[in-house]
Amino acid sequence: MKLSDRKPPKGFLFPLLFFLLFSLVRGEEFMAPDQLRPGMKGIGRTVFKGMKVEEFGVEILGVLRRWRPKGDLILAKLTGGPLEKTGVIAGMSGSPVYIQGKLIGAIAYAWPFATEPIAGITPIQEILKPPERGMDGSLPQGSDGTSHPTPLATPVMLSGFCSQVLEEIAPFLEELGCLPLLSEGQGIGGQSAKPMPGSAIGVQLVRGDAEVIAVGTITYINGNQVYAFGHSFLNVGGVDLPFTGVYVHSILPSQVISFRFTSSAATWGKIIMDTDAGISGLIEAKASLIPLEVEVDFPGGEAENYRFEVVDHKSLTAQLIRWSSLNALLSSLGNRETTLRVSSQVYLQGFPPLEREDLFTGTAPSFPLASKIADLVDKLENNEFERAQIKQVCLKVKVIEGRRSATLRGLRLSRDITTPGGRIKATLIFQPYGGTPFEKEVEVPIPPTAPEGLLWIKAGAGECMEGWERERNPNYAIPHSFSQLLDLIRAQRGNDGVEVELVSPEPGYSVKGRELLSLPPSALAVMRSTSGDGGDGLIKGKKLFEHWLGLDYSVSGCRSVPLKIKKFLRSRR
Repeated sequence: MKLSDRKPPKGFLFPLLFFLLFSLVRGEEFMAPDQLRPGMKGIGRTVFKGMKVEEFGVEILGVLRRWRPKGDLILAKLTGGPLEKTGVIAGMSGSPVYIQGKLIGAIAYAWPFATEPIAGITPIQEILKPPERGMDGSLPQGSDGTSHPTPLATPVMLSGFCSQVLEEIAPFLEELGCLPLLSEGQGIGGQSAKPMPGSAIGVQLVRGDAEVIAVGTITYINGNQVYAFGHSFLNVGGVDLPFTGVYVHSILPSQVISFRFTSSAATWGKIIMDTDAGISGLIEAKASLIPLEVEVDFPGGEAENYRFEVVDHKSLTAQLIRWSSLNALLSSLGNRETTLRVSSQVYLQGFPPLEREDLFTGTAPSFPLASKIADLVDKLENNEFERAQIKQVCLKVKVIEGRRSATLRGLRLSRDITTPGGRIKATLIFQPYGGTPFEKEVEVPIPPTAPEGLLWIKAGAGECMEGWERERNPNYAIPHSFSQLLDLIRAQRGNDGVEVELVSPEPGYSVKGRELLSLPPSALAVMRSTSGDGGDGLIKGKKLFEHWLGLDYSVSGCRSVPLKIKKFLRSRR
């Protein structure tokens, strides 16, 4: 075989084309680290006030070779503007640096507690390099080292949130290496400015009646492609995040890390990639966000409405939904003792909406309500079967004054022995908070095919019934497809009632989520002997009857009583 006939190995062509293209333009536009020498001087560009891009001085100190795998770091001293007083400023990440008119990279690293404005610069070659495969979308942990250069903390500006929600958001962001700050507001000033290298840029996670926006600086623009930050934001690979212009109000000097007070301006496009060498995106492209609407209805007809948009990302969406919905509820209700009846709808692409009713009560019931909807979104976003395309989330919350909780205290039957085909009455006894006990009756039909022996009538709410169901069928909550997952979610009951069941000890078998009951002993023995992984297993009982008893209370507790079945009952003389 001739050498010219050999095909390049798979995966080799694209990096080769990138290298050749980069080599053609680097001499004209870029300068590589091996061309730099200590003492070389140039300029950087960033925003210190408003949306005006200003220049500052840069002096090269050296290059740290292979300071991380496959990566160099350029060291430089910064001068000019407020930098002698502030040091390197959080939010300058991505600020482009030019030597002899050629772009060498982006300011991205610094040393906490440094007494001089010394910065680490990510080379432009690494910023423009195609991302490596294998990123799973999970969130990184922040670094707290001080002896090595660390990525400049990404300021995340927060606006519209009440103090209790801010107390939840701050530690979450700090774990990611971000710097949570209160914003000066949304959409203030300079909205007609165009993006350019050195412009302040904001990556939005939440917008609407509250905002979460990460702030950095644009490094390089090529056509409609934009590169920024010079280090990762979340380092999760492919993303779909809107980015905006940012207005800088002022700078606060600090011995730890100085930062800028900012607010968002007009939307510029969307970020599509987040790697350890920076973020990149497209100007004038539109990100796909998930609308969240929260309506709070008070007694007397008054209502308050909140609207948000949150990003669609498996590691972020559920948490952002929680913060946003909790913020809406606390803004309207505070921490007072009350009862909330919520109707929730989650709209999915290609499937009927998930609709649920639930009731929460006590002091600050907003917290468990927000957690419940966040848990639902998390199950959808992180399912193992397919990408769940959430189109919208709506919460309609009805406020009921006072605390409405009740405990199931007792369960009695009209008789403890009956025949197949008969009917009995089950009386449930409830103790409401601050009130007198009350009773509810449920008529329980006995199937004509009910076997002789002992059956059980069970009644309970919430986690208690789920515990019983796991004992009966350990694999009941293990879905085997996305459709099964949705069915399981729809089958879950809220807190506002009790489930009444008639259960036979008759064994059965579960195969990939399907219950096979009334099996002959021989068939059951075969199923046991051939069972494998994947959620197959023995069922310890068969449901003969189930009934949902809805109540205007948040119910806790469970009870069970035996019921004896005999084919013939002796008549009393």
